Amino acid sequence: MKTKIIFLGTTDFAAHQLQAMHQSKDYEVVMVVSQPDRKAGRDMKLKQSSVKQYAIKNNLHIITPEKMNLALNEIKNLNAQAAVVVAYGQILSQDFLDLYPKKVVNLHASLLPRWRGAAPIQRAIMAGDKITGVSLQVMVKQLDAGDIIGEKKIEIENNLNSIELHEKLKYLAPKLLLEDLKNYLNSTETINLIKQNQKLVTYANKIEKSEQKINWNLSAQDIHNFIRGLALNKGSSCDFKNNKEVLVCKIHKTEICSMPTNVDKNILQGCVTNIDKESFSVACGPDKNNLTYLKILELQLPSRPKIKAKEFIRQNPEIKFL
Repeated sequence: MKTKIIFLGTTDFAAHQLQAMHQSKDYEVVMVVSQPDRKAGRDMKLKQSSVKQYAIKNNLHIITPEKMNLALNEIKNLNAQAAVVVAYGQILSQDFLDLYPKKVVNLHASLLPRWRGAAPIQRAIMAGDKITGVSLQVMVKQLDAGDIIGEKKIEIENNLNSIELHEKLKYLAPKLLLEDLKNYLNSTETINLIKQNQKLVTYANKIEKSEQKINWNLSAQDIHNFIRGLALNKGSSCDFKNNKEVLVCKIHKTEICSMPTNVDKNILQGCVTNIDKESFSVACGPDKNNLTYLKILELQLPSRPKIKAKEFIRQNPEIKFL
């Protein structure tokens, strides 16, 4: 017999998990709950969430309450057995959690207790983590603090950005819902849940625009991590000086490089060096005693498409990043 579930989610990441559960022989999705339509894009037209789009396309029962508590009676009458929450975007009340005691579960894109919160994928890369993953937890009122049902791990390669990691985790996560969650809900014995170690808790706060500017005084590795991490947020920004004019650009793709040959010993952080046919390098802050260098491969000027570094330097032959 299929387990009747309610699915709560909003994003593309969540829609992929909904698809996996909807197509599974083990679950019956009796209701989908998502965020109301929001204005988005340059024309600010109302846009349905990815989860809502999937639900409508597949004739699933969907509601989009402004406040979840307004829908509690409707949800209660469905007689579902569990609720699955993935990137929903609203804080759930204790009244909702009490509808399915210990059977409201959440899929989170980090290895808890590391990176609780809104931006775990970005923060993991920005911090230089080598390993991350997805965790399935029993939801509690405190943010991402529930007991762990299961987790799946993945390596963060040195040039992987947050968009690419998002996709990898999106396709890794269904294994938790189709295997670990199934075992948890169907087991007649007590499952050994893992308590989160409070000493290892870190928080992945929402990315604010005010923190997206590159600091060239950091090492090349730290800046490389910073740029890769912010790919999901449309890139990191910096100012550059072209002759007497100061302009803003976003840097999207970089590589760590060794010290360029014939570099000026008095070069300062933010100065461009080693211009070649495909790229150029920027002097960054020191690692130990020596300056480090970052190869710039792809940039973007305001209201312009992304361009390769060689085209950028052709348009701006004498520049210094600030």
